[in-house]
Amino acid sequence: MQRNLRGNYGVGGPVNQAVTDGFDYAQYTFACCGVAGPIDYNTSVWIAEKGAALKYQVPISCCIAKGVSYRDIKPENKEACESPDVDIWKGDRNEKGCYEEVKRVITSANGILIGVGVGIAVLELLGMLFAICLCRNIDYDI
Repeated sequence: MQRNLRGNYGVGGPVNQAVTDGFDYAQYTFACCGVAGPIDYNTSVWIAEKGAALKYQVPISCCIAKGVSYRDIKPENKEACESPDVDIWKGDRNEKGCYEEVKRVITSANGILIGVGVGIAVLELLGMLFAICLCRNIDYDI
């Protein structure tokens, strides 16, 4: 996750756009920022190419915001959120990293994922058994 954030977030191209959308979605949905925290963006390609020129410290998806989706984020205080001064952005930027939250969501869905996997495996086996039975009962009178 760290490598993707540092090297692919906010960079052009369809693969990188998927990484950007994924991080923006996670940051907006789970109210988090970066992998371990907002400091992750300090060494990213995004801040080197775009953020520094625009004086951004974090993407807008890291800001405490109102909006209907991660694509339509309206920060409560954009200037404060993107400020480099911790005293200014405190309370306007999500401070926790996304790693633990994403990990929690994935592990909470383990039972469902295992159940679906076992169900698909059983269907595959039943399909193979049915195909074998059909093959054995074919009449070879040609």
